[in-house]
Amino acid sequence: MDIIENMIAGMAQMLAKLLLGKEDKQEIVLETVSVGDTLSARLYALIGEGKINEAENMLFDELKLFSSADVYLAGLDFYEYLNRLPDKELEAANFTRAEIEQGLSDLLKIMPSPDVS
Repeated sequence: MDIIENMIAGMAQMLAKLLLGKEDKQEIVLETVSVGDTLSARLYALIGEGKINEAENMLFDELKLFSSADVYLAGLDFYEYLNRLPDKELEAANFTRAEIEQGLSDLLKIMPSPDVS
């Protein structure tokens, strides 16, 4: 769990700096009320129904449509939330911690890279 938490923290900090010029995730959260918020609500609803795989698919479908900071942040929050679930709850939804790590890795691969000027 610590590895996943560290990945999430690092990605959130990178996202804050790269996309918004902010120093941390909290600054993004205070300014962001849009697609990411409605996406998060839909993701959490699916998680509550035990449909974690469907929620993850929805996340990556949204990222194809909206490549914005709030959608990436919703993705980080999604994986952070999943990481806090007990193993039994993940198993009941046919999901693993390895899939959380893989999802974060996939999210990192599609996040915009910094402009090198």
